[in-house]
Amino acid sequence: MPDDLATDAPLLWANASAAAERPTLIRLTPASLTLAAVPGADLEHVLAALKDGGDVAGQMIPLSSLCGARGDEDDAELKVTYQTGPSKTESRVIAFANKAQRAEFVAALVEYLGPGWRHWRKPLDRGTAGFWTLGPTAVVALITWGLHLEAARIARGNPPINWGRNGKLRLLATVAHWIEQQLGPNGVLISGGVLVGVGLILFALVMAAPPKYIVVEPVDPS
Repeated sequence: MPDDLATDAPLLWANASAAAERPTLIRLTPASLTLAAVPGADLEHVLAALKDGGDVAGQMIPLSSLCGARGDEDDAELKVTYQTGPSKTESRVIAFANKAQRAEFVAALVEYLGPGWRHWRKPLDRGTAGFWTLGPTAVVALITWGLHLEAARIARGNPPINWGRNGKLRLLATVAHWIEQQLGPNGVLISGGVLVGVGLILFALVMAAPPKYIVVEPVDPS
């Protein structure tokens, strides 16, 4: 990335390995952000043309419409949110080739947006982090207890509970009954207990050090 951002020359980033729904070419100018889906085989040619003053077809987002950007600190993606109407916003996820490229883009973006914007590392709210770790753990605990009760029923020689006639439920029931027969009541409790224990450890780690996000936002959100 050029050191001097005062010029009108576009700043370019490419990621040929981006997923199909992600742009492979990112162009940033003082006025706009362009996201283009250029085939990997054509990237070098398009990049060379852009450096010579050419253009590329893609989604053009005026920087004046930008609402902010956010991405996991440990990831190379960035979710950009922008206004498309008086009360409507849309978002695009940009997958950079690595975190260094994303850092370059964020630094340039904040520079272009001006002093009314800031870039910082924002920790995830502990309540939200706890919900997404403790919630699934509680669900696993409930499922484990239900499977244990059914496994005990099967061990006593009784038929398993009828889960209904729904095709998907019947498939799940078949798999669950097979697991219950293979593990038995105690095996189900031990296996489920291990999963619950892992969930509780993850919950404790997340509470101690919540994940952080790279955030670009206005200094005054109002």
